[in-house]
Parts: sequence; C-alpha cells; structure tokens
Amino acid sequence: MKKLILFTFIFILSINLVYSQNYPNLRNFVTDNADIIDDVSEAQLNSLAQQIEQTTTVELAIVTVDSLENLDIETYAVELFEKAGIGKKDIDNGLLILIAPTERLYRIEVGFGLEGTITDLDSRQIGVKALEPFFKNGEFGKGLIQATLIINEFVANNEEVVSKFRATYTNRRSSFGFSNLLYFIFLFLFISSSIGGGVYSKNNRRRRMGFMPLMFMGFGSGFSRGGIGGSLGGFGGGFSGGGGFSGSF
Repeated sequence: MKKLILFTFIFILSINLVYSQNYPNLRNFVTDNADIIDDVSEAQLNSLAQQIEQTTTVELAIVTVDSLENLDIETYAVELFEKAGIGKKDIDNGLLILIAPTERLYRIEVGFGLEGTITDLDSRQIGVKALEPFFKNGEFGKGLIQATLIINEFVANNEEVVSKFRATYTNRRSSFGFSNLLYFIFLFLFISSSIGGGVYSKNNRRRRMGFMPLMFMGFGSGFSRGGIGGSLGGFGGGFSGGGGFSGSF
C-alpha cells in the first residue's frame, strides 16, 4: 500500500513538473535561447528551413535552451513539440532538433507523419555523424547546417513524401475554403431574410442585431483555428509521434 501511495505521489509530481515548465516561444525556424549558434549560421539555417517548408510543407524547428530544468530531454522535446505545434495540422510533418548545452545533450524529435521517412535509425545517423563531431568542438552552427542538409535530402528528393504531404495539405485547404463559401451563402440568406422580414419591435431588432455579431465572431474564431497552419510559413499545429534519437556530446 505504501509503495502504491509513493508511486502515485511521484507520478503526480512528475506531471506537475512537466506542466510547470516555461517552454520557449519559437520566434522562427531557429530559436537560439542558449546563444550557441553564430549569426551567419542562424541566418543560413532559417533560410534552409524555409526552403524545406516551401517545397515540401515539412516544418523544421531548431531550438537551444539554457537548461532542461530537471526534465529528461525526451519529455522536454515532446512537450515543446506539441506546445509549439511543429508541423502542419492533421499531417504532423514536423521535426525538432533540440540542444541543451548545459547538459551536453541533444534530441531529434520526429513528427508522426514523418516517422516512415526519417526513422529512428536515420535520426541516430544524423545525430552521430552530422551533429556530434561538430558539437564536441563547439561548432553548433556547422553541425546543424550539416544535419539540415541531410534532412532536406530525406524529404525534398522523396517524391512520394512531397506529393503525399502536398496533396493532403491542398485537400485540407480546399475543404476549408468550400466550408467558408457555404458560410457566406448562409450569411447572405440570413441577412436578406432579416431585412426582408422587417422589424416588428425594438426588442426584436435588438435581438437580431445581437445575433449577427455573434455569427461574425463565430466565423472569426473558426478562421483563427486554421491559424498559421492555413498557409505556408510558421508552425501549424502538428504533433510528435515520439520517434527520434537522443545523444550526447
């Protein structure tokens, strides 16, 4: 019984630790909070990541943190991945490279939609062969550029990946646009019937005028849910599949 109580206490404490973390807000494809990437390399990485997204819709995020704050790097990476929404919504084609220089650890976290393209073994090869040799010498920018070029080879030259993601993403955007068209038709008919039907009393008029802003608010919130994920650029609401590789340097 005591063991069960102790286990429950530790479990609850671990949950609280996860949700009390202040995860960084991702400002761009590269978020260098630990300040370990030189400016030239950071600009090149942002350009490469943008090119990858524009050609394949795959979203790459590179994040450095001062500390993991007593969390294991796998947990930190998964939570950050989902908080930031790396990858397109409903496609989950994001990839996160997380570096914690204080703990001398890194993690390649792969979105669910990419796990068949960049396997755990692939992630390990990228980490061991591209990241670690440079990281050990403090050349973080060079290592990340090398890793990004390899990731680009996996996704940009894979016609099946590109066509699958683009087709899925295009279909989702098309269906979203069609639903908007139906909404505008309904809104037009509603306004026409309201005007045509006349106003029977001030109270009734107030009720109608009060309902219409709510409809616009409803449309606004529905549009914002598409958010950044409604177009190329930025992070769109993807989820991690839990796959990837963690290493040290």
